[in-house]
Amino acid sequence: MITPSQATQALSIPSSTLRRYASQFKEFLSAEANSPRRSYTLSDMETLRRIREMSSNNLSLNQIRELLPLTDQEDESTALLALPDFTQALELARAKVAHLEQALETQEEKIQEQEERLKRIEDHLNSPLFKRILSKPKKE
Repeated sequence: MITPSQATQALSIPSSTLRRYASQFKEFLSAEANSPRRSYTLSDMETLRRIREMSSNNLSLNQIRELLPLTDQEDESTALLALPDFTQALELARAKVAHLEQALETQEEKIQEQEERLKRIEDHLNSPLFKRILSKPKKE
């Protein structure tokens, strides 16, 4: 879900315009967009993008209402085009996750190497030869 502040940023519109669009075109938006704690789906974002586009072309509210259902045939994945910042952020997050997974794997390998070294040291400390060396009295 997309918050109102994320939606205004992605659509490059003021929050008052977003509220106006949500109010004037609520029949085209999801229930979440019309709830007291508003949030928007990708489909809502595509609808809002089309409303903004038609509005910037000086279409009246009635004209937008007539045209909006006709343009509603688009695939929901096109809504991502209205969210370039979010798709870029998602790609960046995926790259960071991959980097962190690689770093974690490297750390796990290092921990395993250290555990193996400690096991070898422990084996040496428990060896009969080492115990004999430690049990011999020191010559003064």
